Amino acid sequence: MFGLAARPDFTLDPDVVFLNNGSFGATPRMVMEAQNVWRAEMERQPVRFMGRTLKPAQRAVLKRLAPLMGADPADIVFVENPTAASNAVLSSLRLKPGDRMLCLDHGYGAVYQTLRHVAERTGAALHALPTPWPFTDGDAFLALLEQGLTLGAPPKILVLDAITSPSGIRFPFEAAVSLSHKHGVPVLIDGAHAPGMIALDLNAIDADWFTGTLHKWMFAAKGCAFLHARRDRQDDLHPTSISHFYGQGFQTEFEWIGTRDATAWLSLPAALDYIEARGGAEAIRSYNRALIEQAVVLLQDRLGLKPLTAPAYRGFLASFDLGPGTPAQALALHDELIDRHMVELPVMPLKGRMILRLSAQIFNCLDDYEALAAALERVDYPSRATRSR
Repeated sequence: MFGLAARPDFTLDPDVVFLNNGSFGATPRMVMEAQNVWRAEMERQPVRFMGRTLKPAQRAVLKRLAPLMGADPADIVFVENPTAASNAVLSSLRLKPGDRMLCLDHGYGAVYQTLRHVAERTGAALHALPTPWPFTDGDAFLALLEQGLTLGAPPKILVLDAITSPSGIRFPFEAAVSLSHKHGVPVLIDGAHAPGMIALDLNAIDADWFTGTLHKWMFAAKGCAFLHARRDRQDDLHPTSISHFYGQGFQTEFEWIGTRDATAWLSLPAALDYIEARGGAEAIRSYNRALIEQAVVLLQDRLGLKPLTAPAYRGFLASFDLGPGTPAQALALHDELIDRHMVELPVMPLKGRMILRLSAQIFNCLDDYEALAAALERVDYPSRATRSR
């Protein structure tokens, strides 16, 4: 069902050990075929497609997706990625000089840059809390967050990752939402890695805004993501590209911002069908969770590497601190691993350190991490003072 048995479902290069599903995902053949059918339909009669077919087709897909996310279809819209969704939310805020925005120093770079841009444009202050790492104590994190929420005037927004991109920390974001609301602070959850990796009930989580990617862990075609907005947060929320339907409602505005290829969204049912054919979401989660833990043990035993997260705060990602390093050094190590050893996974700079991040997806097996360990035994990185070539 998984591992080697699942690899024919994908078009991944058979000569590459692919341990980086976390960046852009991998799309099964059957989903790409479904997307091509939609593209052919679009090009057969573009005017009819854009004018008559697209809107009801999108809403039909959302009706299937929404219950899987614990949401009402009226509260969820498609976007290309969480960066676009975060830009829409943050650009729609009515901020003024002296207002405060709160985030972590460990979030996704594009969203942090958006926060910087909004702060510079409006005169609002941006406060980035230091993220504890290695991450082993959710209660200590919530205590730190409460300090940030109560330091001076309440922030106008808290922006928090569900699962961090560089380090793979699975934050206790559900409790963080409740804590933030207790202090009257609205919350945007950047849940890029959450759909598929964890079971979601967006209505129960009750974040003011939640955005998630479907092409990472739910097998959708590239450019398939969603933005969920609580009903009381929809009136002031607009896409960054204002178009013909400005002021006509949350869904209507986001459905049409101009001509674009929506086939990644329309082919999402094929991805959901694929999940069902592979035993369902929980079977996939169980396999990937078990595999990432096996990979962590392997790298600990073979190389002495220590993970940045305790098991309770890991999903399908695990990261390791390779020691101090510059962005150029991190890129050089990544390039050496793929160019010389045919192992694809990110090596990222974070707080002056070099972070190695593993992914586990259903086409991976333990042999892939054995290949990674063998490659790491043959390359230089700061946390290993001596090694043999």
